[in-house]
Amino acid sequence: MIGAFTMAAHVAGVLRSMPDLTQIVISSGFILSIAIALIGFLWLRKRSPIADEGEPPPPMASWGKVAIDIYRPLDFAGVALIWLIFLGLIVLGWRMGSSEELVLTVDSLLTSMIMQVMLAGIAIVWISPRMGLSDWLGLRWENWKWIMLIAPACVVAMMLCMALLYVSGVTPWIQSLGVDPVQDTVKLLQETEDVRLLVMMGFLAVIVAPICEEIVFRGFIYPVAKSACGWPVAMLCSGLFFACAHSSVVTLLPLWIFGCLLAWLYEKTGSIWAPIATHACLNATTVVVQLAARYFNIPIDPP
Repeated sequence: MIGAFTMAAHVAGVLRSMPDLTQIVISSGFILSIAIALIGFLWLRKRSPIADEGEPPPPMASWGKVAIDIYRPLDFAGVALIWLIFLGLIVLGWRMGSSEELVLTVDSLLTSMIMQVMLAGIAIVWISPRMGLSDWLGLRWENWKWIMLIAPACVVAMMLCMALLYVSGVTPWIQSLGVDPVQDTVKLLQETEDVRLLVMMGFLAVIVAPICEEIVFRGFIYPVAKSACGWPVAMLCSGLFFACAHSSVVTLLPLWIFGCLLAWLYEKTGSIWAPIATHACLNATTVVVQLAARYFNIPIDPP
């Protein structure tokens, strides 16, 4: 046991001495998301060769309520385009300077909103010629009232998960590597006195991001991956892509878990409304907690 702790401390020291650890981890995560999908694709094809036309798809690809029959090999070009855009935006942010040098402004938040709407628009335009938006995303969800229970339950589960990661020492160990423990958006909620920024940040976090990100990651990327490598691998690779897109090492693992949970909700309900509402609920909880802690002057450790 002592040897394990000594080794962990040594690894932490080595990683802390490396430049741009966030860039290394996030870039590796983007590459790993592709590698997971490729390995899953090869494994599934080895176990279940491509069926002849008219035969049912293998169980790994057909489980759940998210249909995959509309997706074609060309759709991977759309996923690759979105992957490259996200990676390019993150690399551009790194080249502009560290998170300490970057300041969130009204213009930068507006730009972020436009980019998220644009990425969702790419997914919609890519699929809409083949299927209507309502049928594609399951917008006519008859059991929508269940979200009143599902979203809060999932938020509580994620809070417990993050608490477990912290208590177990995983999150403190990651923070000890020298990475910034707080995302820029959370810093804004904690520090800014500009009411316009707070309102825009709340709107972005609770409305724009849940809708646009769920259309992109769960509505488009996840089922395309599912059609090639089955639902378990698709959840893992799309969830990792989702986590890396937030460009934070500290929140990488919980966001990966959250991304997998949102994909599972999409599969179980067949409607994008379930992950959208759950995503919005978690973001709203974060905003309220940060603002309440700031108002009542309560210190909060990074998640």
